[in-house]
Amino acid sequence: METAWWICSLSPPAARTWLQKIEQTSSCEAWGGGSFQVEGSLEPISDSGRMGFDAAWFDWKGDGTQDAYVVNDMGSVYGGNVLRENNEGTLDSSGESCNCEVVQDGMGVDVGDYNADGVADLFLVAASKNLLLQGVADGDFIDVTASTGADSVAAGGVMGWGGIFLDHDNDGDMDLLVTQAPRSQHDLPGPIDLMSWEDGGFANLRESLGLNIYGIFRSLVAVDLNQDGILDLLVTQANDRPLLYLSQGCTEQSWLEVSAPVGSRVRVEAGGITRTAWISTESSCGAARPPSRHFGLGSAEEVDAVEVQLSDGSTHLAEGPFCPRRSLEFEP
Repeated sequence: METAWWICSLSPPAARTWLQKIEQTSSCEAWGGGSFQVEGSLEPISDSGRMGFDAAWFDWKGDGTQDAYVVNDMGSVYGGNVLRENNEGTLDSSGESCNCEVVQDGMGVDVGDYNADGVADLFLVAASKNLLLQGVADGDFIDVTASTGADSVAAGGVMGWGGIFLDHDNDGDMDLLVTQAPRSQHDLPGPIDLMSWEDGGFANLRESLGLNIYGIFRSLVAVDLNQDGILDLLVTQANDRPLLYLSQGCTEQSWLEVSAPVGSRVRVEAGGITRTAWISTESSCGAARPPSRHFGLGSAEEVDAVEVQLSDGSTHLAEGPFCPRRSLEFEP
């Protein structure tokens, strides 16, 4: 079911529910003045000379530590993307065994869980071909781009620039939002593609959802700006003013907005399905968003539980049932 574009009010109003508070202690071993120094030992010297373009922190193997995925431009010349595993504070090479250190002209990366299996997936946006890499439990990744129809760039003659996971209609399935641009400002402009998950694959709903405007697009952010329960879109352009796409109404499907500290993993159980998201403020190259995630819950009429795993590995559970269509905030 597509988004119903009409204005409504929430009943009850979007409430900020405090899940719980935990005691937090300092791990500081020495007093300082707040200055910084380069810690070269954390990053392998072999990465020197690559053309880093975007990066994302996320808990790759679910062990409560933050790992780093770095997207590199002109990978065939300077080196491809890299995944660095956090081993007690040292970022070690994951090796090519992860099948995720691809070589591309990378522009951006986002972390999500498109198949609701609780394992992080990667959406990579690049100059010639976007990639959807499905994570599996052993830490490996599988390229499911072709089988899901996730790439809208290869056939368009333009390059992908920004790309994020989102649920545009709250049906509980993760969709993909992509901004495109010409390789040169003198070439034909590119579109904004909304790749909606439909019947086991991604379908481009650009025109039916009012996104049929072309430009030299760059970064994008999806937040519920007008608080109607539907994500709104902010898109920047290289040669013109940013565009703000406001949703035109609610959906019949339920939703939940969860705010938590950066680096947290959030799991929401509702309607017999567990949906997972990783909290960060990164939102495509050159853009940022609040440390929250919007969960579409489909036809679920209540939320059974919300679990927050902090970056220190500690896990905190808020058991329901409680009503959806509201905002929850976890405060450490």
